[in-house]
Amino acid sequence: MFARVLKGLLCSIAIGLAGTCAVQAQDYPTRPLHIVITYAPGSTTDILARVVASRLSPELGQPALVESQAGGGGLIGARNVLSAQPVGYTLLYGSNAIFGNLHAYKNPGYKFDDFTALGVTAMAPWALVVPTNLPAKDLKEFVAWVKASPDKYNYGSIGPSAIPSLLMERLKASTGMSLQPVLYKGSDPALLAMLGGEIQAYFPTVGTARTRVVAGQARALAVGDSKRSEALPDVPTFKELGYDNMELMVWNALFAPSSAPKPVIAKLQSAMAKVTASPELKAQTGKMSMVSWTDTLEKFNAHIKAEAASVGEDFRRLKLPVED
Repeated sequence: MFARVLKGLLCSIAIGLAGTCAVQAQDYPTRPLHIVITYAPGSTTDILARVVASRLSPELGQPALVESQAGGGGLIGARNVLSAQPVGYTLLYGSNAIFGNLHAYKNPGYKFDDFTALGVTAMAPWALVVPTNLPAKDLKEFVAWVKASPDKYNYGSIGPSAIPSLLMERLKASTGMSLQPVLYKGSDPALLAMLGGEIQAYFPTVGTARTRVVAGQARALAVGDSKRSEALPDVPTFKELGYDNMELMVWNALFAPSSAPKPVIAKLQSAMAKVTASPELKAQTGKMSMVSWTDTLEKFNAHIKAEAASVGEDFRRLKLPVED
């Protein structure tokens, strides 16, 4: 008798919670959303996040506010999004290092499945750039110049598992160069440091590289893609120069904690589908020489999971330091 009463009570609670969840999802959102970016204000990530916020707001009927929580190559922002309450009102807009950090830190504080992708806004290859006052005119000369003075020179890093760092570590392993990483909170600070002589090389996206190249401030030595970039048509790919392991694309995407109610996630994904198709976002990514992700979110999830595994292999194979 007691067991039947208890079972009925539990069923009633479950039904009540399910009904509450449905009502919450139907009404969602009832307050402003916060979009956390993991790099410094003024970065490519910041600019794209603000376009996303401006288009997401009318789709959901609430303001979407962008805030920078730079540090730890994205670790700080990711952790804060997961702990934010109420769930579903603080979202994470970031890139590759979010999941690369799973291998860069002993205790990152989250797992791959803790985040669910809502929409992919852009992708782009990277380019190795150096200051124009450097004596090296191409990649071969750059490698020889660095090797002539071991441990003398530095390169820019925006996090231990960020693609610029991984590409440079791969290049170092392939060439025998010895450069030391210097950490910055975004690509713009790293580029400014390079122009100021603090570092001698950096990997920005091709669009950012083109801006500095056209201004006569930087020289692009190679592009990390399977074909030459329209943004830098005269710059060879690493593959053309004999390096087969330098093809990694940056991606920018919006995520929610996977603990958010499924109807809320579905509503956000539906809204982001309209955002990623908007002329405003396509115009901005076009200016940055970035391309759209044209496949499904399921395929994107598989892509970033495989990429994260590849980053883990880099850390093991290259014996990269793992942070506490």
